[in-house]
Amino acid sequence: MLAPALLLSAIAWAPPALADYKLDSGDTIEVSVFGRNDLARRAMIDADGKIQVPLIGEVAASGLTMSELRARIKDLLATSDSVRGGDVIVDIVEHRPFYVYGNVTRGGAYPYRPGMTVRHALALAGGYETIRSQGNTTPVASAELRGRYRTLSADYAKQQVRVASLRAEAEGKSELDLSGLPRSVRSQKVVAELIELETQQLKASMDEREKEKKYLAVALQLADAQVGALDRGQKQDEEASRQQADELARVADLTKRGLASTGRTTDEQRAMVLTRSREMDTAARLAQARQAREEMARRLQKADERQAKLPQDLQVAIATLDGIGTQMEALGEQLALSGNIGSQAEATGRSTTQVAIFRKTGETQARVPATEDSPVQPGDVVEITIKFELSPATPAN
Repeated sequence: MLAPALLLSAIAWAPPALADYKLDSGDTIEVSVFGRNDLARRAMIDADGKIQVPLIGEVAASGLTMSELRARIKDLLATSDSVRGGDVIVDIVEHRPFYVYGNVTRGGAYPYRPGMTVRHALALAGGYETIRSQGNTTPVASAELRGRYRTLSADYAKQQVRVASLRAEAEGKSELDLSGLPRSVRSQKVVAELIELETQQLKASMDEREKEKKYLAVALQLADAQVGALDRGQKQDEEASRQQADELARVADLTKRGLASTGRTTDEQRAMVLTRSREMDTAARLAQARQAREEMARRLQKADERQAKLPQDLQVAIATLDGIGTQMEALGEQLALSGNIGSQAEATGRSTTQVAIFRKTGETQARVPATEDSPVQPGDVVEITIKFELSPATPAN
C-alpha cells in the first residue's frame, strides 16, 4: 500500500485526460470537415503556436484543448461564409517530443507516446550513462564511444550544410555560408561532396523556380490583355445589340403603319439574332479567358509557396541541429571523463540518482522532483543526474 506522501505525489502526477490536453508548439494535428475532403489538413503547430487551415489561414492553437480548437475552427469557417454547419473534426496525430539529458547514454529529443514514464524515457535514452555508473571504461566501450561520436560528428556536419542551404534559399542566395563549419571538416571528402551536391541542388532549384515565375508572369500579362480585349468587345456587342433592338422596334412600327415592308422587318430580326449570337459568343470567351487568368494567378502563387514555407523548414532543421549538438556535448563529456571517472568511483562510498522534470505551465517552467515511475508529458525535459558522494574520511592512526 502506498504511503500518504507517495499517494499524493502519484495523484499530482496523473497525466491529463485527452479532453484536457493543452496543445502547444510541436504537436501535429489533423483538421477535417465532414463531407469536404479538400479541407483536410495535417499540420504541426509552429513556434508561434499557430497552424494553417484552408479557407481561414492562421489559427492560434497553442494553449487550447482539442474541443476548444475544434469550436474555434468551426466558428471561423462559419464566419468566412465558406462552410456553414460543417462537422469539424480535430485529431492529434503526434504529440510534441520530450527531452532527456544528463547522465544517460543517448540524450536528446524523443517522440512521445501516451502513458510514458521516466522509466520509458530512460529505456529510449539507452539507460544510465555506463561510464558514470560503472566507474570504468573497457577498450570495447571506449571504441564504441569514439565510433558514436564520429557518427554524430558526421550527422552534425550534414545538418549544418542543410541549415546553410535552407538559409541561403530563404535569403535568395545561391552560395552556402559555411563559416560556422571548421575548415578541417569541410575538407573531408564526404562533407565536401555533400556541400557540392547541396550547392548544385540549390542553384538548380532556384533557377527552375525563377524560370517558372517569369513564364507565369508573362502568361498572366497576356491573359490580362486578352481579358481586357474581350471585356471591351463585350461592351461593344452590348451596345450593338441595344442599337439593333432600337432599329428593330423602329422598323416594326413603320411596318405596322404601312411605311415599311414585311421583308424589312424580317431582315432586322435576322440581324438582331446575329448580334445577340455574337454577344453571347464574346461573353463565353470572356468567361473562359477569366478562368484561364485565375488559373495562371494560382500557379504563380503556388510558385511562391516554397518561399513562404522556408522559415518553417529552417526552424525544424535548426532544432534538429541543436539536438545533435546536445547529444555530441553529452557524449564528449563521457569521453572526457572516461580517463578519470574510475578513480572517482573507487573513492566513492555511494552514488545517488536524481530525477527532475522541467515542465512548462502557462508562461513559466517549473522544476519538479520525480522518480522513475513519474509520468512524462509532451514537451517535458527529463534531467538525470548521478552524484558520487565520498565516504567520510578515515581518522589517521
